[in-house]
Amino acid sequence: MEQGNPTPEPTQKAVHIEWDDLSGVFTVLLSDLLDRPVKAEAEREEYYYWKVTLSEPITQDELELLFEHARASDADRDENLYGEDIPILELAENLCKRLVTRMLTFEPVMTRTDREGVWLIETVL
Repeated sequence: MEQGNPTPEPTQKAVHIEWDDLSGVFTVLLSDLLDRPVKAEAEREEYYYWKVTLSEPITQDELELLFEHARASDADRDENLYGEDIPILELAENLCKRLVTRMLTFEPVMTRTDREGVWLIETVL
């Protein structure tokens, strides 16, 4: 029998948020951050991905405010690049994940979607 430090058991935290609930979370969050009413709809995109669609466009300055609040990476910013004359009506998955993560007690490393909603999952080895 080997002595020493035992191998730690993997632990995992996860939360499942249904689409309607996630839409409500983003409606409140975006309205608070942007200081104006914003209706948001979280939805599955393709099979594995998700996004948030906005009822009205946001400005580049408002998008920048969301980037700052989410502590967005360069990749997150690249996913949400729009031309100056193109209305911003969607937020891509990684930015959305970063925004909702600010409200969790753990940092999800991955998401998985299903028909009912999205799983935000943290795995610690």
